[in-house]
Amino acid sequence: SMTEIRNFLAGKETQPLTPGTLIEKLRDELKFLQQSLGLEVILESEPEDLNLPHPIEREVYYALREGLTNVTKHSHASRVEIQITQRPDLLQASLKDNGVGFDQNNQKNRSRLGLSGMEDRMKKTGGRLTIKSSPGLGTTVMFSIPLVETRESIEGPTKTLSNN
Repeated sequence: SMTEIRNFLAGKETQPLTPGTLIEKLRDELKFLQQSLGLEVILESEPEDLNLPHPIEREVYYALREGLTNVTKHSHASRVEIQITQRPDLLQASLKDNGVGFDQNNQKNRSRLGLSGMEDRMKKTGGRLTIKSSPGLGTTVMFSIPLVETRESIEGPTKTLSNN
């Protein structure tokens, strides 16, 4: 419905992210974009079931959602692709579209596109946000988040067992 599309574009979340449901939620968002806007969507996750600390999972979800909102509002893309890879010490995610792209050197674009919000979310996790875009060539947003240090900063140092 138009209301659902408007809510999506406004970034209104109907319910908070349940721990362990990142991929499921992204799949729902993408299916919604496919059905309501006719976008071709791809979601790849390696491994299929991610096992992330909830604070990281939450920040990644909302950052990717912000990216999807940009795709629907600004990019005029026909295709969007999300890839997520989890290694023991690193999470990498990217969101790529084939839309109009934008001039990264224009500061107005950075604030208008909610990129600073995405950057803030990545900083919270100790991660990095990289954006590649130029007019006419689509946009790729990439995150990389260290998993080991972040877990310590969120849950305190890991206790090691000594053999005394």
